[in-house]
Amino acid sequence: MLERMGVGWLEEPFPAHDHRSYRVAAAGTSVPLACGENVYTRFEFERVLADGAVSVLQPDLPKAGGVTEVMRVASLASAWRIPIHPHTSMSALNMAATVHLLCAVDGPCYR
Repeated sequence: MLERMGVGWLEEPFPAHDHRSYRVAAAGTSVPLACGENVYTRFEFERVLADGAVSVLQPDLPKAGGVTEVMRVASLASAWRIPIHPHTSMSALNMAATVHLLCAVDGPCYR
């Protein structure tokens, strides 16, 4: 049904640590899966990328280690040719920082 509706991606359908469920779901649908709101540091994002099941990364600036660490995550995403579309919280400061970050990275996702 999600495929017929043209859904751009399915955000965080499973807990971030449930790598197996992401792989199973990715094999059964053409709807891209997004993950990252609850993934911390470039080392955890590297595991997500290596699994190959996630099509959009969604790092949350304060949760993922701040601007510098998310820039590193964005570099990893660029190397894997995976777009990023950061998750933002209700904070206006977080939103402003995230918008600025998107202007500085290679391969942001504008869906």
